[in-house]
Amino acid sequence: MTTTPTGSPLSRRRAETRERLLEAAIAVFARIGVDQARVEDISEEAGFTRGAFYSNFADKDTLIIELLQHQQEMATRVVQTSIGQVLAGPRPDDFAELVNAALDAFAENIPADNWMLAELSLRLAAMRNPLIAEHLDVFEQRQRAVLADILKTGLAEIGMRSVLPIDHLVMIALAVHGDFMVRERISSAPTTVTPEERQVLVSL
Repeated sequence: MTTTPTGSPLSRRRAETRERLLEAAIAVFARIGVDQARVEDISEEAGFTRGAFYSNFADKDTLIIELLQHQQEMATRVVQTSIGQVLAGPRPDDFAELVNAALDAFAENIPADNWMLAELSLRLAAMRNPLIAEHLDVFEQRQRAVLADILKTGLAEIGMRSVLPIDHLVMIALAVHGDFMVRERISSAPTTVTPEERQVLVSL
């Protein structure tokens, strides 16, 4: 059940309204940036009035805090689904095969949306807004912790381990993913994780 930040349950209609506002915020942040985005822009993108926005969020910063939580949950589902696909398939013969299978699964499950651009804009905004910086830092720490737990479980289930500490592996994997997403946006040709990037991960 969807809840407010205070933990109280939402009606289905209100939950759908909040979801549309969050999706609209991602689109607006990606298009014009967090700093330039107004409540009116987000409301209009979602097809609502300012009143609908303020009945769900106190201000733009409050929406951003919930948006980060929303994206954390989405990222966790993507990773869990991807690792689940790998574990449900043929058992990898070695770590290299495991990494390649995981990268292919991630590419299949990552939503094709505006989040990457919105996240870059949030990072820039965080450099000027201590509140956004605080919550973005918490978001990224939780993201790394969740990824580390899932990877530990996945590796243990197939009897493998990484030479590097899992936390380091997660940081490198996120860096490769970020580079992939940027190249996918700016390249006119189909984009994949390069053989060199795969080799870096395989060697860990």
